[in-house]
Amino acid sequence: MRQRILFVAQNMDVGGIQTSLVNLLKYIERHHANEYEVTLFSFGKGALLNKVPNSVSVILGNRFLQLSAEPF
Repeated sequence: MRQRILFVAQNMDVGGIQTSLVNLLKYIERHHANEYEVTLFSFGKGALLNKVPNSVSVILGNRFLQLSAEPF
């Protein structure tokens, strides 16, 4: 039985944490794809969203959450 992992991110704009998350998701896809079912919940969109592997389910927050993810 595959284990489930949920990652939650404020947004997927270019940044250190987001880049590291994308690298981790790619690593899991390459080396542990049959062991884990991975989901990414992001409050907002961003440039790195298209770098997320296709095997990862992506859930985007509603408009309110997307607004709360915007920097001031």
